[in-house]
Amino acid sequence: MKVNVACGTAVLLSTFAYASPMLSGKALADRDDGHGDKKIYVHSNQRIQAAIDTAPKGAKIYIDDGIYQEQLTISTDGISLIANGKNVQITVPDNKVTNVCTGLAGPDTHAGICIQGTNVQLITPFVSEHLKVTSVGKTVNDVSVTGITVTGFNGANIAVYGGRNTHISGNTLVNGANYGFLSAGSYNTVAENNAISAKEIFLGFIAMCMDNFSGAEATKNRLSDYVIGFCVQTNKYEISYNDATNNCIGAFIDPYIKGTRLRNNHFGPTNPICLQPFGPGVQFQFPQFGILVDGASDSEIRDNIIEGQKIGGTVPVDLKDYRDQVVSFNMKPGAAAGGLFLYQDDAKTPPAIAAGNVVKNNKFVGNDVDIVVYSTGAGNKVKGNECKTSSPGDLCGKGGQEGD
Repeated sequence: MKVNVACGTAVLLSTFAYASPMLSGKALADRDDGHGDKKIYVHSNQRIQAAIDTAPKGAKIYIDDGIYQEQLTISTDGISLIANGKNVQITVPDNKVTNVCTGLAGPDTHAGICIQGTNVQLITPFVSEHLKVTSVGKTVNDVSVTGITVTGFNGANIAVYGGRNTHISGNTLVNGANYGFLSAGSYNTVAENNAISAKEIFLGFIAMCMDNFSGAEATKNRLSDYVIGFCVQTNKYEISYNDATNNCIGAFIDPYIKGTRLRNNHFGPTNPICLQPFGPGVQFQFPQFGILVDGASDSEIRDNIIEGQKIGGTVPVDLKDYRDQVVSFNMKPGAAAGGLFLYQDDAKTPPAIAAGNVVKNNKFVGNDVDIVVYSTGAGNKVKGNECKTSSPGDLCGKGGQEGD
């Protein structure tokens, strides 16, 4: 995937400005629980970053309800940020801070919470999507963020650059213009039970993206109001028991990615905004699919429900043309929305040939077309799916189709 549409969404972002008194870290109450994990408490008239800056390795930082107008940087191992209530909100400050996440999605873009390793080497300048990581001198390990609402950051509401064993759970990420959550150049990132939405902007770009060196897992998350729900850029990414509804594309598996496991998820109806031409005077329409497999291999896609990908369109006889529309993010009027499209990406060098993918036991309901396969790759198996329409026309039912 190489798409640079996010800047158009960012200008429509609604930001929030709240003032919060700024006290030193010494004003924080803290105590040791007797078990070796220091506990630090942040009250609504104090700064979270002050607590982070003074926290030792392995500290648990409990944050009282309140609106905190801050950007946070975490580079100490074992830090846990934990909401000590149900209404802990982090919003955009007037003055931005500079950290590894600065410019992650283009010039003057920032993250609300940046979890960063040391000596993170990036490919610059920015080209599209997000800054890519080439190497990390030292990862930041075992950081977790739990139960916090982060709102309105134009880069990502939470970003991990150079992390290891990061755990992001139970958070509410709202109106992140380019990303709700991004993990790049990291290892073993887990995101579970987060709610990511962008209802108050035109569309966010990507709700959740994992572009790790290895290890990525997403479970029981709820994603809505983005062009892309799940961006899959890590080999063997585990995505299960999530709900992605009201997006343009539920999950996008990138070229050359191997071994994605996409299981037991629900991909609901597309967002009506996806039908609108994007940008002033620009006449193109986003693809609308539950799942896109773009030149990926050895994916296991099973036991998912994909429904409501329906705009009244039809699949062209020429599947190459249909593929080209999807790859260019430039759908022609009347082109079908679809449940799942598995295709080879000849625009890549070398061509990304979708091969060895298994699409099994999925349920498709109310889509313009349920399953489309366009690939010369060997070993693609499409069988046992509950569906009504496919191209080629023999992909539905118990028999399905098995590649060479």
